[in-house]
Amino acid sequence: MRPAAVLLLLFAGLLQADIYSVTDLGNLGGSSTVAFGINSSGTAVGWGETLSGDIGAFSSNGAMQSLPGLAGATDTYAYGINSSGTVVGTSYVNGQAHGEIWNGSKTTDLGAGIYAMGINDAGAIVGGDGHAFLLANGTTSDLGVLPGGNWSAAYGINDAGTVVGYGNIGNGMFRGFVWTSTGGMEELGTFGGNNSYATAVNSSGEVVGHASLSSGYENAFLDVGGVMTDLGSLGGGSSYAYGINAAPWLAIVG
Repeated sequence: MRPAAVLLLLFAGLLQADIYSVTDLGNLGGSSTVAFGINSSGTAVGWGETLSGDIGAFSSNGAMQSLPGLAGATDTYAYGINSSGTVVGTSYVNGQAHGEIWNGSKTTDLGAGIYAMGINDAGAIVGGDGHAFLLANGTTSDLGVLPGGNWSAAYGINDAGTVVGYGNIGNGMFRGFVWTSTGGMEELGTFGGNNSYATAVNSSGEVVGHASLSSGYENAFLDVGGVMTDLGSLGGGSSYAYGINAAPWLAIVG
């Protein structure tokens, strides 16, 4: 876990103006926190180091709230939240990943070997179990892999069913993708480096993530209509965008 500042940025006019607000989400008693998802109400979810040194999931909308892990879990991560406040993530029980759903005070175990990463307002869940998957209406669909690759994971889904994530491409490199039911997986590019990672998509189909530069650093990006924009950094060497809503508010670590 790298120490990081966790910030929410509101970009005016899709980056056409340099006007934004910044909010520190706080911590869980440890030295670092990471925000990964955000919903239309501005509630962010993620994880942070606790006083005991474990990793705990949280949600935050003005105040940080811990989310309970599954029975016997050590580290717990929250990755996605929909407009109803249902949260998905992953707990580690005896070192084994288990997908987890938080719905109010109720938690649901999706099973071992599953990473639950994103959820839309219809309750469709995406994640990875070796391949990117979509769980909707009780049916799990394998979304496949990128050309030449053998591994993929989905990280975000919008209400139209557009899925984003990343996978390998057979040469040790990773590329972000956008998946639709009609077009399958579309590979994203980089900013001159080797890798890119798509992490979230909003209702307008705007995608965020991070991509490597020729220098080896990585910068957060915003992809609108297939055009990737480099968002720069927050003063450090790299930056990472993990969430976007319709405003658009972006959750960025840098």
